[in-house]
Amino acid sequence: MTESEQPSVPLSTLLADPALGLRRIAGPAGEHRVRVSTVGTTEIEDPTPYLVGGELLLTAGVRLPLDAEGIDTYVRQVVAAGVSALGFGVAPVHEEVPPALIAACDRHGLPLLRLPPATPFVAVGQAAYTAIAEARNRELREISRAQSALATAAARPDALRAVLAQLSAHTGAWAVLHDSEGTELFSAGPRPPSPTPDRVRDLAVRTAACAHKGPAARSAPSAAADHQDGTHLTVHTLPAADGTITTLALGQAATTAPTLVHRQVTSTATVLLALLTSPRHALGSRPRATGLHGPTASS
Repeated sequence: MTESEQPSVPLSTLLADPALGLRRIAGPAGEHRVRVSTVGTTEIEDPTPYLVGGELLLTAGVRLPLDAEGIDTYVRQVVAAGVSALGFGVAPVHEEVPPALIAACDRHGLPLLRLPPATPFVAVGQAAYTAIAEARNRELREISRAQSALATAAARPDALRAVLAQLSAHTGAWAVLHDSEGTELFSAGPRPPSPTPDRVRDLAVRTAACAHKGPAARSAPSAAADHQDGTHLTVHTLPAADGTITTLALGQAATTAPTLVHRQVTSTATVLLALLTSPRHALGSRPRATGLHGPTASS
């Protein structure tokens, strides 16, 4: 699991919790875009060796440098370590958040939260982990619903179109199936404006060509991604039952980056599409269900 896939919640979730009483007093706005994956507490001068990134780092300023230059260095170091936000607990060490810390967080773009005296650090951690667990459960339920819908779609007579339609519905992306020559076989979802379809096609052709390199073309299914002008493109080649790579590729285009849920749903759809287009399945299916030589269709 990559760092971006670690369970996390928006910083805005914690700020909205009235029991915590947190308040952002410095750093950029847009708390919904800042994500917190863990909560840590530190009172050492340089906590960076103990950070992994994504933290809401809490401190009462026990060992906070006394001068503005030292505070600036402290903030710069934690930002470089990937800290998502800094939480400062007022009292008993500091009656209020030091102005130099506010200025440094503004300067380096680090959200700074004020924790009131009545909010224990442990309460912030508990609230964060509860919210993360709830978010993870929502993701799992969403994945389960999408996988069930994809499985149902795969049993329909128009299975390829139906699977692509469900994939588009659950990811918000335009989904398209290409052959190795770049021919668009089926697609689903709102078609993006030019030149996005051509870019997806070109990426699919290149990815499929790379997948077939090597001895007996028995490399693992390949994937590729591209991001230009606010559009996120992804392509996955379809695996074959005998371990080789098929000549088909699944392309997607969306205006938002794929989430963990989207990646899991796409993985399931890729497997189903591979099964539906396998020679064994095609021999036992009606041509209208899985035939790949008919006219291109969109749904």
